[in-house]
Order: sequence, then C-alpha cells, then structure tokens
Amino acid sequence: KFETIKAKLNKEDSSSKTYTMESKILFRVANHSEPVSVSKIVCISAERQYSTLTLENNHRYVIKKSLSSWELMLPKEHFLRVHRSEIVNLNHVSRIANDIDNHYKIYLVNTSKTIEVSRRYYKKLRTLHSS
Repeated sequence: KFETIKAKLNKEDSSSKTYTMESKILFRVANHSEPVSVSKIVCISAERQYSTLTLENNHRYVIKKSLSSWELMLPKEHFLRVHRSEIVNLNHVSRIANDIDNHYKIYLVNTSKTIEVSRRYYKKLRTLHSS
C-alpha cells in the first residue's frame, strides 16, 4: 500500500505524518503533481526556511518545510541528520571519509556530491552506517 500526501503549502499540517520507505509523497510542480517514493530521496538540504530534496535521478524539489519537520516524518532507521543543514538517506551513502583537517564527509552513491558531517552527528552516523 502506498501512502500519498500533498507536500505543498496549504492549511493541513503534514509534519505529524510519518512515512515508510514505500510511501509516496505528492509534490505539486507548476500545474501538475508528481509522486516521489521516499526511498528515492538521497538527501535534504536546508536553505533558509526552505528545504531542497535531491532524488536519485538528481532531480530537485524545493519545499517550504524545515529539516526538523522532515526528521520527524522520515523513517529514522534510513534517514539521519548529519549536519544542521543536511539529512541523508543512509541507503545512498557510498562511504564516509575524513580529510586531513579531521572533517568527516559523506560520499553519495551515483553522484559527485559530498556532504560534510558535523562532529555532533558523526558518532551516530558511524554507528548506524556500520550496522
């Protein structure tokens, strides 16, 4: 069973909704809606009061929703906040490395994008990614 919800700006509060990896989110784009499977979300980046969802195909959606809201809605065993401005889908992490300055970076599968991991979130990331 696929769950569908509109992730557009309106009066209903979808932040109380929780998704599974099989769930679909309906994004309103121009004059139509596009369903997106939660499992296809690679990462979510914060940009002021907006968040940008990056999908497997490198398609991006800009949504007016905080990272805190996404954290509550997405499955915690698959999505992890790794920085105050980033959430990643652990299924799309190819490797975690630290550079010469002892900063940790996440390399994502099938993309050249890297995400810096804050020290605050690194321990939890390492524990979840190794299991």
